[in-house]
Amino acid sequence: MRTADQIQNEMSVLLRRLADPAVAGESVKACIRRAATRAGLTYCQTKKLWYRETRNIPAYVADEIRERAARHDRELKRAALQALVTMQEVDPEFYRSCIEALGQMVLSNSHSDGEAGREAGGGE
Repeated sequence: MRTADQIQNEMSVLLRRLADPAVAGESVKACIRRAATRAGLTYCQTKKLWYRETRNIPAYVADEIRERAARHDRELKRAALQALVTMQEVDPEFYRSCIEALGQMVLSNSHSDGEAGREAGGGE
């Protein structure tokens, strides 16, 4: 059984992932707002979860955040894969370093399902 602290940390990590990709110079407030929209939560709820200020997180909220974060990760990987294919078609020699970096990202398991719990210290 996971502790409240582990779930609290997991939700914070997932919301930060939902805010990706961030723009250089962007405020944290803008990131929290984007994460709130993607998570289907209010700004205030998201801010409290982001900063780990919420002790009691209903299971349905946690499940929804997990589901939306997993969907978001799949969308980011799909976009990276499409960029990889496009660069490969346009000029593979010119884009070699980008192709290698994107290939590693797409193939990595860094954001696979369940990874956020381990990142937040909730792994078995």
